[in-house]
Amino acid sequence: MQRLAEAYPHLKGIPIESYSNVQPRILIGIDNANITLPLKGKEGKMHEPIATKTPLCWIVHGGGHTHGDLVGYHAVCAYAESSDQMLQKAVREYFSLESLGICESRKPLISSEDQRAEKILQSIIQTDSGRYEVKLLWKFDKIRLPNSKPVALRRFHCLENKMKRQPELAAVLHAKLRDYQQKRYIRKLSVDELQEAHDRVWYLPLFPVFNLNEPGKVRIVWDAAAKTIGVSLISMILKGPDLLTPLDSVLYRFREFRVGLSGDIREMYLQMVMSKQDQHCLRVLWCDDETNKPSTYVTQVMPFATSCSPSCAQYVKNLNAVKFEGQYPLAVQAIVKQHYVDDMLVSVESEEVAIQVAKDVKYIHAQAGFDMRNWISNSRAVVEAMKEPETDKKNLNLGSELGTEKVLGMWWCTETDTITYKLYAKHDTDLLSQLRKPTKKEVFRTLMAVFDPLGLISNVLVYLKVLFQEIWRSGIEWDQDIPESLNAKWKKKA
Repeated sequence: MQRLAEAYPHLKGIPIESYSNVQPRILIGIDNANITLPLKGKEGKMHEPIATKTPLCWIVHGGGHTHGDLVGYHAVCAYAESSDQMLQKAVREYFSLESLGICESRKPLISSEDQRAEKILQSIIQTDSGRYEVKLLWKFDKIRLPNSKPVALRRFHCLENKMKRQPELAAVLHAKLRDYQQKRYIRKLSVDELQEAHDRVWYLPLFPVFNLNEPGKVRIVWDAAAKTIGVSLISMILKGPDLLTPLDSVLYRFREFRVGLSGDIREMYLQMVMSKQDQHCLRVLWCDDETNKPSTYVTQVMPFATSCSPSCAQYVKNLNAVKFEGQYPLAVQAIVKQHYVDDMLVSVESEEVAIQVAKDVKYIHAQAGFDMRNWISNSRAVVEAMKEPETDKKNLNLGSELGTEKVLGMWWCTETDTITYKLYAKHDTDLLSQLRKPTKKEVFRTLMAVFDPLGLISNVLVYLKVLFQEIWRSGIEWDQDIPESLNAKWKKKA
């Protein structure tokens, strides 16, 4: 509100507070509409925000022109989730696994948004290179976007300062961006191209993400949630229909027959070509020379960050596969029904069939520019048949012994053909050794660390689940040690 008062003098002195990062406490129904009636108002020039006094309070609303972009001022009570709220949400999601594959799935009627998304998806075409050209699933045909470059530039300078303090991080990020250029995932715009007019332009800030379970591994994320005047790219794009095969269905089929087989698609989303008209809504700023001035790049592929990426990827995967249904029925079934995102888990009755399915799946995916790799199997013959170059090896099962591999969050010991479970080293050994009391948060973290969607060890986990429910009912805070009476139960099974 202070920024608005500084920009528009007629708003100065109005007793109104900003409602950013607060939690709504009451909803006003239509039966109290009289308290929203205007008593008096203050207005400035045309297109500037208007202040209206109501029996309840002052309200600022209206719209304005800024740098040629149409901007709306909205009265929105938005709030950021607290850590407690995030943890409670995690609890609900975790216990929802209890009904995985049990509750009947009741799909609602297709929403108008999904109908619009499907119409856009149906316009996807295959290019001469074999790859598919996709579009962003815009909510509306004509969308005016504010100038997002200042926000992206500010975020770039923050990242730049961080890289100056961490040379190792800078080296990794520069290497990744050079790799993206070589693979033609991104392309630098020329001075002339920057002068061209486009219906929509959006700049996405970049930031690194680190995997705690894989130290040294860094992923660059296109931040489509970054906001400019309350607008983000994600807020303007439809998520699209959920085309994922249910996880439980994939896992059940995976161990239905004797020979198991798994593989994944390399950088799946990045193999889809972004339409030229939407590439300018995926601009990024990066400095790759000694001038210290950031250059503008366009993203020529579908990045992971956009909310419509999963739906587009699944649609393209299935669209490409069904063209080969007459020639390779088993492989097509594996692609359409036994893929979860970019991972495939299949089981068949013989090694010969497994090898043929793997080769056919790899061929079909290649016709869309997808590279199927990281083959895993409980059969050494299948592993040898699908052996890849050294640089592409995932690792453990290419030696003299088959090993333990992670498949969809679960650990598959290919040598014994069993599903195993483990806790990462990041877990406190003193806690697990019962040398100290756990907090409510630590008990929940330990419970969540074991991913068991099929309930194969539910007889083991049920004790800890019941204990956590008792801890929850005790009313203690997340960072409080659990009561001594409950600690005794924790020691009994920890």
